[in-house]
Amino acid sequence: MEAGLVHGFTHRDGGFSEGPFASLNLGTRMGDSPDNVAKNQKGLEATALAMRGKTAPLHWHRASQVHSAIITEASESTLSANPPEADALITNRPGQCLAVHVADCVPIILFDPHAKALAVIHAGWRGTAGNIAYNAVQAICSKYNAEPRNLLAAIGPSIGPCCYRVGPECAERFPGECVDDSMHLDLWLANKLNLLSAGVFAQNIHIAKSCTACNYDRYFSHRASGGSTGRMAAFGLL
Repeated sequence: MEAGLVHGFTHRDGGFSEGPFASLNLGTRMGDSPDNVAKNQKGLEATALAMRGKTAPLHWHRASQVHSAIITEASESTLSANPPEADALITNRPGQCLAVHVADCVPIILFDPHAKALAVIHAGWRGTAGNIAYNAVQAICSKYNAEPRNLLAAIGPSIGPCCYRVGPECAERFPGECVDDSMHLDLWLANKLNLLSAGVFAQNIHIAKSCTACNYDRYFSHRASGGSTGRMAAFGLL
């Protein structure tokens, strides 16, 4: 817990799913058993509540992720079975839990402990190229009076530059220092640069540097699995 925020990045262990989804799959559109996903979700909710020290039901917000740079505020629509298309969620309301699902893409949690403002971000290469992290900083600063200098940022487990080789049409959209001579893209660095450009202090940006493809026994990885796999979650609970 960080100054009033309960947050975390899940891995693939500790759930009920089987086969390529084993075992803590939280994705509902991957072909997994809905019953198993529901049990996995309940387990994660229980863990988050235990971390908070409460037993009341969670208000668990999600978006329909479309690899965009779209940001939406947590609302009744993000609680529904058909949430809006977006790849980042923001709120400053206590008791709200924001979550995104990933399996190589970069999960980012932003939190201002003074303004009690929160953003949870799904940053694939398209979202990263579209400056979704920068946009999320701007959104919570303009809407909730957060300050970039106060923001804490956590970049969670995701595919690393060791395993993420891309084509020229992708590579050309990123600064040169983010792509090596073998066309391996460093999304961790790209998102860090995005946050720095938004005014977040370097010492407040924490990067897990844990590659999901290298560690497929611990994490779900779309690339390492060949496309058939589950989804992890990044979540923040105010």
